[in-house]
Amino acid sequence: MALPSRSLKSLATGDGAEHSEDVIFAEQEETRVLRTAKWAYFKRFRRAGSPDLQDELFDVVTDPGETRNLATDPEFADVLQQLDSLLTTFFTFHSRAEADLWRGGKPLQNSERGELWRQVWGEDWKPSYRYPKNKDEAASAR
Repeated sequence: MALPSRSLKSLATGDGAEHSEDVIFAEQEETRVLRTAKWAYFKRFRRAGSPDLQDELFDVVTDPGETRNLATDPEFADVLQQLDSLLTTFFTFHSRAEADLWRGGKPLQNSERGELWRQVWGEDWKPSYRYPKNKDEAASAR
């Protein structure tokens, strides 16, 4: 699957223009991140029975140390909604279904937080180190 991107060579060499309009998307196990020149938004995976992981929103211009979480501040509800929509749309189109927690998938090599994932997926959870190549392989892995 190809992800939208562009070369950052000009940034590394100092030959390029500012890229302040960029939006950066990232994902690490239970957290999805959207970063712009002004905002850092961390969306946490939630499921019944899982630990209460809180979303975070920071204005990185006025709070570069990311010390004041604005995610529950009503004044920033519209910003949060816009960023969440961007984040959700991006991962709807640019994630593998088998890896997308938000759509029932499971991340790879997800063994660092075994206790968390047993709470989320059940006591029989174990880490996945690769995805099946085809339906037959998936069926035999169950």
